[in-house]
Amino acid sequence: MGYYVSSLVMLQSSKCSSAFACLKTGECVNPAHCQVEEGNNTMVLLKNREPLASCSYRFEADGWQFCTCPTFVALHQQKQDMRRASSYTGRPSLEMYNY
Repeated sequence: MGYYVSSLVMLQSSKCSSAFACLKTGECVNPAHCQVEEGNNTMVLLKNREPLASCSYRFEADGWQFCTCPTFVALHQQKQDMRRASSYTGRPSLEMYNY
């Protein structure tokens, strides 16, 4: 399955040294190093804490590794959206109501 990100996001990812390989697989070139713990709109926190010098978008803070690649962040958001959509039951959740 291929993934899609906008051309604007790809332009923002101009430092990619992997020729956007993640668009073909949805994973980073080195999936063991780029498993996502959690993410937001601008970065993802990675499970693996080892530095990866070959990635321009990866940085370390307080012993944690982060990825700020706009393409990888967009792919992570797509996957999260697909998971949410596939788990939707059509029924309201009791968590929606604060009784």
